[in-house]
Amino acid sequence: MSILKRLSTTLISRIDRVVTEIENHDAVIQAALNEMNGKMARAKIALNQACRERDRIKAELETQHNNIQRWQERAIICAKTDESTGESKALECLRRSHKSRERVAVLKKSLDEYARSIEKMTGNIQSSAQRLNEMKQRLTLMRAKQATSKTDAAVHSPCGDAESIVEDTFNRWEMHLNHDDIPLDCATDDVDELEYEFITQEQQNDLHNELTALLTREKQQ
Repeated sequence: MSILKRLSTTLISRIDRVVTEIENHDAVIQAALNEMNGKMARAKIALNQACRERDRIKAELETQHNNIQRWQERAIICAKTDESTGESKALECLRRSHKSRERVAVLKKSLDEYARSIEKMTGNIQSSAQRLNEMKQRLTLMRAKQATSKTDAAVHSPCGDAESIVEDTFNRWEMHLNHDDIPLDCATDDVDELEYEFITQEQQNDLHNELTALLTREKQQ
């Protein structure tokens, strides 16, 4: 039980470290994505405000164009009257027409600036949205890839104490099985008595022949 407990504790500890690493990476990236989402939301608010201001300037610009024409027409009407104040009124109408013309110049400049700003903000928001979507897709892929690879590495790769425990357990198990396979009584092979008798006699004859040869050589010397 203690071996299984140590093995379980080791594997759980390694998996916990893997999960912690994944969570840390995920948290960092998710925080960055949340910040990007916040910036995009503020940028869209600014864009909407700029668009509303652009529309207001367009409306005022149209009004001022109409004022130029209207004050000029009024100046002509006043100049044609025989009243003593007709000329002075005509001149005042022209001055107001000029003010509208000056206002038109200012509004056109503002409108051009807003148009450039809106175009730039729109482009930035579109590119940021595309980049954000790409990063979200990449985060999804990395979550799956890292979770799979890290968990597999923690479970299947050589893991120090855990591997040693498993290897030691296998060795003891094998020794136990081998010990059980050893027979208590070793049975002797059956012996062919007739063959044994011939072999004994042949060996005896060989010895006699060898002795005779030795004696023969001794006499010859």
